[in-house]
Amino acid sequence: MPRYTEFKSCCALMEWWSFYARINKFYEGLLFHCPNQSAGGVKNGRNLQRMGVRKGQPDYMLAIPRGVYHGMFIEMKSADGRLSPEQKVALDKLAQQGYCIAAFYSTDEARNGIEAYLKQP
Repeated sequence: MPRYTEFKSCCALMEWWSFYARINKFYEGLLFHCPNQSAGGVKNGRNLQRMGVRKGQPDYMLAIPRGVYHGMFIEMKSADGRLSPEQKVALDKLAQQGYCIAAFYSTDEARNGIEAYLKQP
């Protein structure tokens, strides 16, 4: 099985979600990427921070409540990726607010985790 970069895993996840959402009659926009990567130089980075980009925030938000959770925040990593200290803090703080949090290291892992989350009553 080929090793995917985080970018490729994220793209594959969203392709799967588009299909899954249509089949299960979910609005596709309920799973969305939170673009916290800063690119484009210092000025653009400052502007993104002013607009609300925060270090450590998860890659995705699934805005569907299930069970005791208000929704699900997802951090995608490559197979050998590691959570940063800021990401660990952000995920912990989100969990304290009643969100399901998860870090996934492959597209398959993410799909399985999302499906398990959505099977909750």
